[in-house]
Amino acid sequence: MAGRRSIPVGGMPDGEWLADADWVKRNAKGVNAIGFTDRMMVVDTGGFTDAIVLTAGQYPMVDRLFDKPEEPAGVAVVDRRALMDAARMLKSVCFDSRMGIIPLILDERDGMLRVRYAGDGQDADSQGVRLLEADITGDVNVKLNADYLLTVLAGMDADRVSVVKTREMKPVLFEQDDSAVEQLVMPVC
Repeated sequence: MAGRRSIPVGGMPDGEWLADADWVKRNAKGVNAIGFTDRMMVVDTGGFTDAIVLTAGQYPMVDRLFDKPEEPAGVAVVDRRALMDAARMLKSVCFDSRMGIIPLILDERDGMLRVRYAGDGQDADSQGVRLLEADITGDVNVKLNADYLLTVLAGMDADRVSVVKTREMKPVLFEQDDSAVEQLVMPVC
């Protein structure tokens, strides 16, 4: 998984910084000030202040991963909350997580986005298939880890998100209309 977020904050120096995602997630709530030095990022919530050393150098060159293909294999624009609820429900009814991964398939069915459990030996009732209203173009058939899907959707704040599938075996791009938040998830094989 990879993600990036643009934060329009007046007075911030131009540039990009690479920081540990778990640290950012832990410290992102209630931030009222962010500061940078050439080596550190500091956040202040009013209740506490915390800092992290930024990763230096050319590590890793992730920008090319976020390039939206000129002609994606498929795009589904869907209600973020409905997709989260469907993934959460399907994850909770899955009793077969021997691999530690609960795979979910997203695909098109009768003009709607179908979300279903991808495990073996499950009948239709235990799969708990969910159909969601969506604007779909092309082939959106993809299998994703339910935990990663939920993490990505929780990190976004728009009402609707786009799920962009590339033609090659590359990460699936999740983005908001304003492109302020972009998340990548590698499909499950």
